[in-house]
Amino acid sequence: SNWGAAVAYAHALAVRRRLSRRRHVSFTTRALSAADWPEVRAFWKRACGDVLHVEAQPGQHVIGLFDGQALVGANIHLVFGATSYSAFTLVDRRYRGSGGGSKMIEHAVAVARTQGLESVYVHIKSRNLPSIRAYQRVGFEQKGWWSDAADPLASAERQWRVLEIDLTKSLRK
Repeated sequence: SNWGAAVAYAHALAVRRRLSRRRHVSFTTRALSAADWPEVRAFWKRACGDVLHVEAQPGQHVIGLFDGQALVGANIHLVFGATSYSAFTLVDRRYRGSGGGSKMIEHAVAVARTQGLESVYVHIKSRNLPSIRAYQRVGFEQKGWWSDAADPLASAERQWRVLEIDLTKSLRK
């Protein structure tokens, strides 16, 4: 029971620390162009310490999340026919939990609608609950588990949730 109390106390301290750090941020979002790609790459390296391994593509749209003039988030969508795949989403650690991710995803869905796309989907690690909740707040629903015929063992582990929003259905509401 002492161990359980220590774990509960540690969780309570973490929640208190996280809540005390939260501040209200007036986020703005905007679509980014290929000319903004160096800024997106620099943000990616700064925010997660890794290189973004994709290049700007003609069939994609990128939404940036800003705190003033500073890029603090990016959502990269690849478009295939009438479907958009939310391939990369990243919010700077200092801004997570402030609602910016949902705002950025909402903007990306609005862009997909204006492009006449029928659906947007994403696959997210099943343990990444904050990202799953951000997509669900915007209207995404779980459609299944990611599977890969080339690697049936990885598919069997159910590590990735597939979430999708049907834009044709949303327009009829």
